[in-house]
Amino acid sequence: MNPVESDLRKRGFRPVSSDLLQHDDMTKLAATFGYEILKPGPTIRRTDVSDPNTYDFLQDYRRTSFAKEQDKLVQFTTHSLRASLAKGLESSESFRRWHSLVRILFFSNSIQLRSVLEDSALPAFFERDPDGRVQVFMLKEGVERHFGLLRAAYALSHYSLARLRASGQRFASLVEWDAAVPNDYLEAVLSITQASTYPHVQMFHGGPFGLSFSFVLSMSFF
Repeated sequence: MNPVESDLRKRGFRPVSSDLLQHDDMTKLAATFGYEILKPGPTIRRTDVSDPNTYDFLQDYRRTSFAKEQDKLVQFTTHSLRASLAKGLESSESFRRWHSLVRILFFSNSIQLRSVLEDSALPAFFERDPDGRVQVFMLKEGVERHFGLLRAAYALSHYSLARLRASGQRFASLVEWDAAVPNDYLEAVLSITQASTYPHVQMFHGGPFGLSFSFVLSMSFF
């Protein structure tokens, strides 16, 4: 069994009296925890689903290196994604129903994303929680460079610059050697809210490479 699924079985979907989660402006999360990692996007409510301007952030996402990597890796048809969502929403277990929403976003390429959001994921979420909201977060492309500098500083704490120069080898710590690592930073930052409200679940998140959608359940849902 997936450890995450096992953990969710023990947790309940209940309201939490948290200023961070109850505040309408969840972009404070990025200001508080994100530093240079997150770029806050729009907060989407039920009335925003049919507004074309709601999806303007996708134009910025399509220009990123994250979207290009996502498009290389993902090859699912929109029909198969919708079929996957329909099957997931039929599950008798609540965590599987909610997980099916973020799963289809995870497996969508940048071109499919608007259709999957507007026609499938968002309507399914708001049908179950009309007063809920979805906060969009985008990973900043420069984040890996910051961590490259941290790796370099760590290397210099063990080896002198003179020794490194004498080796005749490249300073590999400065190379952007793993494009997937920054996505872990994004997930880690968003998971802070879930850890702070343990064992209760009031939000869940996920999405394609470099982009995350936080589905925040409303108080009226409970």
